[in-house]
Amino acid sequence: MRHALTLAVLAALSTFAAAQETATTLAPITIRSEQDALTTNYTVPASSTATGLDISLKNTPQSVSVITEKQLDEQQANSVTQALNQTPGVYHQGWGNPASGYNIYYVRGYSLDNYRIDGANVQGLSGTQALNNTDSAIYESLTLVRGATGLTSGTGDPGGVVELTRKKPTRERRLSAEIGAGSWKHYRSIIDGSGALNGDASLRGRAIAVYDDGGEWQHRAKQHRGTLYGILEYDLAPKTTLTFGLQHNQSYSTGSAMHGFDTYYGNDAAGYRLTPFGPRDNAAAKWNYIRSRRSELFTRLDHELANGWQIDARYSYTFSKREQRYGVAGTFNIQPNGAARLNSGHWEYTPKEHLADISLSGKYPLLGREQTFKIGVNFNHYDDYHNPLSRRVQQPVANIFTYHGEGTIPATPTVGYGGNKNRMASIYGSTGIDLTDRWHILAGASLTHWKSDERNIYTAFKNQSQKENAIFTPYLGVGYDITDNLTTYAGYSTIFKPQNNKDINHKNLKPEEGRNYEIGLKGEWLDGRLNASAALYESRQNNVAVKAGTYPDDPDTSYYRAENGSKNRGWELTLGGEILPDWRLSASYTRNKSKSRSGETLNTDIPVHQIKLYTAWDIDKHWTVGGSLDWQSKSWQKPTVDNEITRRAYTNDAYTTVDLMARYHMNDNLHIGLNAGNLFNEKRRTAVGWHSYSAPRHIMATLRYDIQ
Repeated sequence: MRHALTLAVLAALSTFAAAQETATTLAPITIRSEQDALTTNYTVPASSTATGLDISLKNTPQSVSVITEKQLDEQQANSVTQALNQTPGVYHQGWGNPASGYNIYYVRGYSLDNYRIDGANVQGLSGTQALNNTDSAIYESLTLVRGATGLTSGTGDPGGVVELTRKKPTRERRLSAEIGAGSWKHYRSIIDGSGALNGDASLRGRAIAVYDDGGEWQHRAKQHRGTLYGILEYDLAPKTTLTFGLQHNQSYSTGSAMHGFDTYYGNDAAGYRLTPFGPRDNAAAKWNYIRSRRSELFTRLDHELANGWQIDARYSYTFSKREQRYGVAGTFNIQPNGAARLNSGHWEYTPKEHLADISLSGKYPLLGREQTFKIGVNFNHYDDYHNPLSRRVQQPVANIFTYHGEGTIPATPTVGYGGNKNRMASIYGSTGIDLTDRWHILAGASLTHWKSDERNIYTAFKNQSQKENAIFTPYLGVGYDITDNLTTYAGYSTIFKPQNNKDINHKNLKPEEGRNYEIGLKGEWLDGRLNASAALYESRQNNVAVKAGTYPDDPDTSYYRAENGSKNRGWELTLGGEILPDWRLSASYTRNKSKSRSGETLNTDIPVHQIKLYTAWDIDKHWTVGGSLDWQSKSWQKPTVDNEITRRAYTNDAYTTVDLMARYHMNDNLHIGLNAGNLFNEKRRTAVGWHSYSAPRHIMATLRYDIQ
């Protein structure tokens, strides 16, 4: 019944959109390419993130969502974290302050650990402040493929893969300047210049500088962020282009921590009560700080062969440094009189990452048609193995309810050196075959070698290795065009995901393994300006990480057990693009639930249901208005001490947040904007069991001037 209803809804939408397309036949069509769509719409006609082949979203046999530059600008999603929060099916679980806390993104119930930048796989972003504090101003789009993606990511992560695409130089000269001011002394400025650097436009460049200061809603917390981005393109020959670029991000935060206060206090003798903390309360010591910088040098060579085939070679080198001195109070075991502990420590990381990729793509004749093909190899080496490590120190806090960040900076001497070192090499290939005008096949596979080394306090600074040779991850998708606008598809892929989740003995769990199945229906209307999809999926897995408790000597950190024979099922509805001239929409509903072999619900701290809605309407040539709505269902976790109070403390009720925006275009060059976030001041906790919150009600005003 549900599937029939979904089909009926998309069929009705097809009829409506077709009518609109007929009604607007005589209107001028301004969107001519994917590049135009990124700056004018909430969807794109094609993407290569899922398969490596640049094919339409309708003909991609997997769920794909794109957050375009237009949506990022109108919704003021100024960081990658905020952009991910707008993406269908993504649940953000955050502990502590966004600038310095732990952040995990979940898709289809699994942590999102696969990231790509400009088509190349990267390892040093997952769950780190390097990702959260990266400014979105340098990106033209964020693409999420949901489901196992071993074809392009090398390993079959069941959640999916995110690709960030950086802005490119333009042939015509452009310059824009933007300033903004908002709540909590938030100030922001952007300068973006692009254009040809010689007479024949064979040399093109672009430079973007961003400075973002303030915006921290917690008492005592402050943050300063800066981004520099530069890129050059040079046509060595009519069919050969060389690209070179630099990206540098740095941030400095004080008075913020990676955890929040515990949500209950007391003991068995005195009873238990809920702690009365809110979004602005801060568990961090005054002397907390985190200083980080990340720099990347990248280059790319594109060459078109005489027969239309394309060679694409790229290399990048990333080097970073992150130092954090932290003290966080009241994260566990708060006594009836308010007595608690201040956990302190010092971290220092200097990761480096090399990645290289070379591919060959083109078309070949088969069955009387031109078919697409791509083959390539890639290599990634991430080294964060030689960092000074220290033990945590605990200090008493007399009364957590009158705590305002007091405490002295403790000595945290280095006790050894350690970290992680990961290496991955893959060969991959894919092909798209049109059997008939309506039947399509997409098939491919990757063969990957993966090795990880780790040493730390828990391994007594001895190396602990994991290695997998010849990981084979096949992929098969079949599509059938029901009409010119509607396509049904089915897909199969395998799952292989190395994981860093630890068991009670501080050892990594074995890699997750399994199979992923997906069927769906996709629609495309108005020359690709409107896309819709409905998907049903199921994954079957072994070695799924399930939270099993916290370490006795480290109650802030969870350990996991491996669950075999688990099933993960769900369905998704998405709609994105221009539903009417000058009316843009991105809407989604996702439902996901994981169960063990015995039928027990797993990972209950991840909500089962999510609704995300973003829209904007150009009323006339001067005014644009819009807004967004975010809703998610209840999430919960079983507390260590189980009673009525602690169960309430470890439950996040369903919530709804609403944002509004308005833009006034004084002329073609000058634009004024106002965004109001969390309009009804919803107290939205971002993690179960801690007082960690998303932003309270806030505003941001912007002024932008464009010269072309």
